[in-house]
Amino acid sequence: MKNKVLIELYIVEIGQSYNLYIPVNEYIGKITDYIIDSAFELSDTTPSKKDYYLINPSTGKVYNNNDIVRDTDIKNAKKIFLI
Repeated sequence: MKNKVLIELYIVEIGQSYNLYIPVNEYIGKITDYIIDSAFELSDTTPSKKDYYLINPSTGKVYNNNDIVRDTDIKNAKKIFLI
């Protein structure tokens, strides 16, 4: 798929892992909002807090919500945590 990357997303709060295609021309904050809406609906739970962040588990780096995906180190097959 052009202009998308495949990531492995692990959502700590619900203990679920998903493989997702995310657009490279979108802001991290917007993608995080989409993920929260979709994942918690799929797991039939409600989010326990308001703010969530995408984190690189290898380095501990928290991705800035104002960054565009293509400007980060997020590439195909990247493992990302939602905390």
